[in-house]
Amino acid sequence: MTGKGEEAFWEWAQEPVGTMRNIRVEFAAKLYFLRRQKLGAVSPFIDRQLSELRRVKGRLSSEARTSSDDADLNAAWLTLQLATVDNFSRWLKAHREQLSTDKEKKA
Repeated sequence: MTGKGEEAFWEWAQEPVGTMRNIRVEFAAKLYFLRRQKLGAVSPFIDRQLSELRRVKGRLSSEARTSSDDADLNAAWLTLQLATVDNFSRWLKAHREQLSTDKEKKA
């Protein structure tokens, strides 16, 4: 990898994920690499992700006000999306310290 490529990779790895669809794969990959190569960047990364989740929740809430041809489905889907954001936020907060600690020091 070139120096520029490595720099671009680490910039990408430290940016929060903007959609819940990408949390499972993209967030997990970023966390994996940060924990192995830049452990000190994990806690700030989690903080940025939590901020992004607050923005996602706000966006979802405003989208709920838009009209839909199936209001019941729209409301049910919004409930699921908001619960997913809330659950992931709680999970991140509960595991922040564990995820930010060197796995070798725990052994």
